[in-house]
Amino acid sequence: MDYGAILTRAWGITWKYRALWVLGIVATLIGAGDFSIGRSSGSSGGGSGGENGTNGMGTLPPETIRFLESYGLWIILGVVAFIFVLALVFSVVGWWLKGGLIHGIDAADRNGAVSLRESLGAAWGRLLPLWLTNFVLNLPGLVVGA
Repeated sequence: MDYGAILTRAWGITWKYRALWVLGIVATLIGAGDFSIGRSSGSSGGGSGGENGTNGMGTLPPETIRFLESYGLWIILGVVAFIFVLALVFSVVGWWLKGGLIHGIDAADRNGAVSLRESLGAAWGRLLPLWLTNFVLNLPGLVVGA
């Protein structure tokens, strides 16, 4: 196998079709849901709460304390749900862009013509298989890491 010819052809495609750079850069910035969740190894310092056993809420007005006691759980659940939906949207968009990049490179290699619109359109139909392939390949790491 001639690796030099493969790298030369890949460099030629990369340099000739700069529109694919946009897909690659944006997909990388979004993250594309690679199941690589960072874990912190440091500690937060902990502590025993606020002064006089108030758990840090002694300086808040009584109305605020009552509000947090009544609705604090719902606020936390709402924020968590919002972050989950936002992560899901970014994941879908990232995988869509990755699929567009893969289709664009394939089209450039086959017939030398790349359309950003065509690449993204073709990627939408392959979104689920692409995601499932990544999920299955990362499943052992998810199981071991959990």
